[in-house]
Amino acid sequence: MTSNDPFWKQHKQHETGNAADYDYLLHRVEKLTLVCRALWEIVAEQHECPKEKLVAKVAEIDLRDGHLDGELHAEPILCPKCGHKINARHDHCLYCGFNDLPKDVFTSV
Repeated sequence: MTSNDPFWKQHKQHETGNAADYDYLLHRVEKLTLVCRALWEIVAEQHECPKEKLVAKVAEIDLRDGHLDGELHAEPILCPKCGHKINARHDHCLYCGFNDLPKDVFTSV
């Protein structure tokens, strides 16, 4: 992160405690970008996959929620213990407290 980043400057000016959140999110985005790039390079090299195929797959995944908007909205998961629907970003069931919910590979990287 550099002091030239406009978002960083904005957070530093306000000093509302959001700077730590910004740092965390920036780190997370950079890490996920790195993982995605590594996976793409492996696939492209080992399977001679053209970039057009990647672009088409990104669009396909983006449309899974019904909107081609560049965002991925996680589907709710069912708690294996009580059966309630839970937002996939939670690490435990808000209804029964079960804490061994299935994890998406991207939340564990």
